[in-house]
Amino acid sequence: MSGSLARRRRQGGFSLVEVMVVLTITALLAALVAQALGLFGARYESLRRLEAQTTQQALPRNWFATTVRGFLPYRIDARRFVGDVAAFRGFTTESLGSEPGLPVAASWRIERDGEGSVVSYHEEGGLAWQVLVVDAPAAFQYADAALVWRNAWPVEELPFEHAPTLVRLVTIEGETLWLGRLGAYPEAIPHPEDFS
Repeated sequence: MSGSLARRRRQGGFSLVEVMVVLTITALLAALVAQALGLFGARYESLRRLEAQTTQQALPRNWFATTVRGFLPYRIDARRFVGDVAAFRGFTTESLGSEPGLPVAASWRIERDGEGSVVSYHEEGGLAWQVLVVDAPAAFQYADAALVWRNAWPVEELPFEHAPTLVRLVTIEGETLWLGRLGAYPEAIPHPEDFS
């Protein structure tokens, strides 16, 4: 009978030691999972912050490149691309606030703010906003078809180049902050006055 009693005990359930071992293993696994989730959460949050910071830095650069790509090389003075170290203006088909595809008067400007510079975008109809604050003095420069950088546009020696090939924003140390390439309009756009 003692053999059948021992069999019944084994078949009836777990011993206290077995239950303690299972609980200890479960607690260890739960602690490891909680630690891994905490580590994953911290890494995920740091990646989200980095992505937000990168997006915030890239957005103004993208706005600049987009509007510059849309500038048109008009022949007439009222619509011509004009620029110096402090500002440039003209008509762009890729404005930031107006109907896309339609030429809109737009300009980019740099204003001195103590030791730094504030870069702003202005559009016909009153749209204007501050886009970038630079800790150093900044300037715009313009590249002709031969990629020679100029401090002003138009250039008297180049009467048939109605718009620059590239426009860049540089610091006083010569570091290029932004670069924009004008679109696929190498020839000046005719105006009805040209045919009269």
